[in-house]
Amino acid sequence: MHVVEFKSENGNYPEVVASPSKVRKSEEVNSHEILDFTQYVLGGKVILQKKKYPPFYTKHPLYKTKLVKLERLRNFDETRIKLMAEYGALHSFLTEKYPEAKLRPKPKRSENNETEE
Repeated sequence: MHVVEFKSENGNYPEVVASPSKVRKSEEVNSHEILDFTQYVLGGKVILQKKKYPPFYTKHPLYKTKLVKLERLRNFDETRIKLMAEYGALHSFLTEKYPEAKLRPKPKRSENNETEE
């Protein structure tokens, strides 16, 4: 077993600091000896790792309804950016075959079209 040091200046590259002068073989190691360093430092105890429970609202029916509604919008902004980069507009490969599927810009509102009360 070697003592290894990780430094941020070395890009977290492992550097051997110390190594044993005499290495024991697997037959020489006792069966009751603690081999885990963390367990050895803690005196033979094991750290309790508690289970992380889900938040309380995940079991509520309204949360499940919200997830169903949000599924349609998931990755929408990333898809929008990808389409703009690939095609230059918000349309897919099907707009060449079906030109009616092309998004048309919204008409600008003018003062003449607004209704006055």
